[in-house]
Parts: sequence; structure tokens; C-alpha cells
Amino acid sequence: MMPQDVKQSTQQKLENAKTKLMLENPYFGSLVTSIELRVNNNIASINPLGDVLEYNEEYLEVLSVNEVSTILANGAMHQALFHSERGEGKVSSIWRLASDYAINDLLVENGFMLPPMANYASRFERLYAEQLYTTLLCELDLTENDNDPVDEQQTEEFEQNIQRLTPQESLEPSLKGGGGTNFTPVFDHIMQMNEDFKFLIYFTDGKGSFPNYKPNIDVLWVVPKVEGEFPFGEVLELKKQI
Repeated sequence: MMPQDVKQSTQQKLENAKTKLMLENPYFGSLVTSIELRVNNNIASINPLGDVLEYNEEYLEVLSVNEVSTILANGAMHQALFHSERGEGKVSSIWRLASDYAINDLLVENGFMLPPMANYASRFERLYAEQLYTTLLCELDLTENDNDPVDEQQTEEFEQNIQRLTPQESLEPSLKGGGGTNFTPVFDHIMQMNEDFKFLIYFTDGKGSFPNYKPNIDVLWVVPKVEGEFPFGEVLELKKQI
């Protein structure tokens, strides 16, 4: 059952979340008072930037006050733990994930309710952000080495088949095949949308033309059989389960 406070306005939720933190978790509540909250509807959820916590209003609209409290505590902890300074010289996207995993693990231990799209995995329990960063670097393929020419012929067809979901909507997949795919329109569209995408899973046979640039997101190619090389991202081969 959906909590009643989900129907509150975004500003009401933020104010009630601050009050809740001060009363129930005064340590986190006091940290929240030192950060600036800023609307940025060009991101998917939230984006901690040191003394500033950016948020998407539509994302907060579907959250409860408890979940908004978690978001505020998350942003405050990024600042309190100097994650911006500690991330200097590191791959920013990977460091952002690593530090977020570390903070959300801490928040879960303290009884907080994580919102949809939060970065959390039980296998990362009680690890420092630097440890998580090293682990993620080992698990993600960041190679860049392909400059094959591509064309734009599938862009219009691709954009007509985009399905946008809110955190509470379910995905009803529709998979089509044909071979000779131009992968570029997908990545071009993501770059043009200027949103805070963290990860792309691409189901394909791997036969097609790739972008001549490396996108600034993590990519997982899911293929029935690995044939040839992929210029970026990780490749997962689907194996028949017996």
C-alpha cells in the first residue's frame, strides 16, 4: 500500500523529511542543515555535489517522506565524508557509484529506507569507498579503441520506440531482431538527453556498427554468443541453463 505522504508536494516532503531527521536522527539532521537543495530536472534522480544536493522534482513526487529523508542524509554524508575531495584523480562516474554504495550501506545499517534507484548491494557491506572503487574498476571494462564509421539511418525508428518509466512502473519488454544493427542512435540519444544515466544494458547479437566515441556511461552488452570485439563496456554471454 502506498504511504499517504507520497501525495504531499515536493516542498512539503522536503520540510517534513528535515524535521523527521532532526527528531529521529539528529546527527544526520544537523548535517542536512549545511547543504543547499537545488532543483535539476535534467537528471534522473539526485546528484550530490559537495555543499549542494541536486534533485529531480518528478523523482521526489513518487517517494515517501521516509525515502526523501534517506536522500537528504545521503547528500549530507557525501559532504561530511569529503567525497568530492577524496575523488580527485579518480574516474568520476566510478567514484560516484563507489561512494554512493558506501553511504547507502551505512544508512541501511542505521535503519533508513532506501528509495527506488538507490545504489546498494549487500556484497558491498562495510567497505570503504576506496575499496569499492577498486572493486568496481576491476569489474567494469573501460577500454576505448574503435573508430569504425557509422551512419544515422536508424535514429528516427529508435526514438519512436523509447519507453519512459517512473520508479514505480513495471517494464514490459518487447525484443526484436534482424541483424546489422546501428548501435549509435541509442548512445546519441542518451547523450543528447543530458540525464543522469548510470547504466545501459544492450541485448544484441553483437553484429552491427558501433559509435566512434566512448559514451560516458557504463554499458553491459548481453549476447547469445561472443563473436568479435566490443569497443567499450562489459560483455555478458548468455549460456543455456541445464
